[in-house]
Amino acid sequence: MSFLKAPRDPSFPFEKSPPVLPPVAPPAYCGRVDPLIQTEPWWVYVLRCSDNSLYCGITKDLERRLGQHNAGTGARYTRGRGPVAVLHSWTVPAREAALREEHAFKALTRKKKLAFLKESNPTGLAGLLRDCTGAA
Repeated sequence: MSFLKAPRDPSFPFEKSPPVLPPVAPPAYCGRVDPLIQTEPWWVYVLRCSDNSLYCGITKDLERRLGQHNAGTGARYTRGRGPVAVLHSWTVPAREAALREEHAFKALTRKKKLAFLKESNPTGLAGLLRDCTGAA
């Protein structure tokens, strides 16, 4: 049955060196940012709406996004609840991390959210948080 198999040439992979290819330029991104390189941090922010409700979101440009919320072109939740005020914001390096932190914050009870905000900035938020809790 050995006639079915061709004899193997032991020098086959080594008989010729592979051709040398010219260096290839890195791919052009056509003006897009390489998704593997993070250039700007993501912001996670908490807003107080005019009805004293809280809203949490993420963005790359906090000032622009706050303007959208106040103009009524931001999130559907804040459209009828303006004007809004930023209670707290922090940065994270990537969108995925921002989404995780936003989800974790939204999963908290209102009481825990207010405790987190008070702990984050105990002096600067006193008046705003008092409005949120309804206390005098």
